[in-house]
Amino acid sequence: AIESLLLLFHSFGRPQLNMEYAAKVLQSAQIAPVMLAFMLVASRPYLLGVLPLVLNELMIHADYFAAQLKGALPQIRAMPQTASFGPQIAFVEQQLNSPAGIRNITNEISKMGATCETMQGVFLVVEILLPSRNFMLVYMWWQYLLMRYLMDPTGHIKIAFSNLDTNFSQICSHQYCPALVGKGYVLIRGFMLDQVKSKQQGAQGAAGREGGIMGAVKGAM
Repeated sequence: AIESLLLLFHSFGRPQLNMEYAAKVLQSAQIAPVMLAFMLVASRPYLLGVLPLVLNELMIHADYFAAQLKGALPQIRAMPQTASFGPQIAFVEQQLNSPAGIRNITNEISKMGATCETMQGVFLVVEILLPSRNFMLVYMWWQYLLMRYLMDPTGHIKIAFSNLDTNFSQICSHQYCPALVGKGYVLIRGFMLDQVKSKQQGAQGAAGREGGIMGAVKGAM
C-alpha cells in the first residue's frame, strides 16, 4: 500500500483540494489498495482484506516475479511430485514467455483481488451478528465497493459481484435454504442495485452538466 501511495504521488504530485485532482486519482488503479490499507489500519486486519494488498504487490512487480518463476520452472519440472502436472507447467511457461501472457496472469490476479474484496464485504455483513461487529467499517467498506463498482476501469469488480450474485442465488434457491434467507438476500440485492443506479444517474447528469470525468466523479461521490 505504501508503494501504491508513492506511485500516486509520483503520478499526480502532492494532494490538492480540488475536483480535478480527485477525478484523476480516483481513475487510478493504485487508489484502491491505498483506501483498503487505511480502512484496515483504522479497524483491524482481516485475511480477505489483506489478500488484495498482497496480490496488488504481485501485479506491481509482475515482471520480476515472472522472471523468478520462469527461472524456477526447470527445477519444478524435475521434481517427482510434479510429474503429473506437465501440461499445466507447459502452459504456465508459455504464458511467462510473452508480455501478453504476463498481462493475462496479472488480470487473473486482479480478479482474485476483486473477489476477496467482495467476499470481505459479505463477511462484514455477517459479522454484524457477532460481538466483533464494526458498523462503521461495514459502511465504509460497502461505500468503497460502490465506488469501485462505478469507477473501476478493468471491470473486474463487476465480474466479482456477478459471480457472487450467481453463487448466492443458487444457495437461496436450494430446497434446504430457509425462505427467510432468500427474502433477505432479495431485499439486500434490490437495495444495492438501487444504490448503483442512483449513483450512475447522478454521475451521468453531472457529466452532462460539467463534462468529462470530473463531472462524472462529482456525481458518483
